[in-house]
Amino acid sequence: MPSVPSPAATAKSAAVVKRDEEGAEHNGGAMLAEEEEPANLDLPKKLFHCAACRAPLKPPVFKCEKEHFVCCACGGGNRDGTANRHCGRCGHDVSYTHSEFMDGVVGAYKVPCPYKQHGCASSIVYHAAADHKAKCAHAPCYCFECTPPFEGSPAELLRHLTAPSGKHSWLTDKIKYEGNADADSRPLYTGVLWVDGPPAAPGHLRGSVQVKGDVASCSVPGEVDMEQGLLHAHVNPSMLHGESGEVHLRLRITKFP
Repeated sequence: MPSVPSPAATAKSAAVVKRDEEGAEHNGGAMLAEEEEPANLDLPKKLFHCAACRAPLKPPVFKCEKEHFVCCACGGGNRDGTANRHCGRCGHDVSYTHSEFMDGVVGAYKVPCPYKQHGCASSIVYHAAADHKAKCAHAPCYCFECTPPFEGSPAELLRHLTAPSGKHSWLTDKIKYEGNADADSRPLYTGVLWVDGPPAAPGHLRGSVQVKGDVASCSVPGEVDMEQGLLHAHVNPSMLHGESGEVHLRLRITKFP
């Protein structure tokens, strides 16, 4: 009857032990785990921009013979992934080929959101940073009634405007969001937008424009049917405030009973 190896012997035989040139032992599994850990590289951002049009590189990335990397619009072409085009860095026509290695590099290079100080903890792939910035919910808001203007996240602006001990001390009401109801039973809201002109001289009327619209709630915030509930107002230059040309708006949203 063959002998059964002990668990200790089995564990020893499963381990891959290597010696380097100096005779030190290394566990192969541990080395593989270390290789898979992300490495932080301090590289200039210009390396992640197309060498031709300067747009951020995103897959698929192409390269010339001298490793000048360009975007798909500048280097892509034939079905086999090659294209003969002029390389500004080389100064002559070159044959661009697809670089799978650079695809992985630009796909892994991430940067923190520019609104990190306002509460966004996202790390974004560099070539998508501009799109994220345009849609980030933590983008700062401003209060131009203050000098200098207050700047902060939407939550910070709310606290700034509603703090009882603050300059504004606005009153607020909470509106319960009921967007997951059936389309026919969703609550309706009416929005009223006012555009107020600058203060008028004594004996003159102050200009003001009012626009009103109705809209149903939506199950996905940011995807409201704007064709149905769009509020827009056309104002003439006399409605602008001061040299900066500010437009002063007031908005009220009321739930239908």
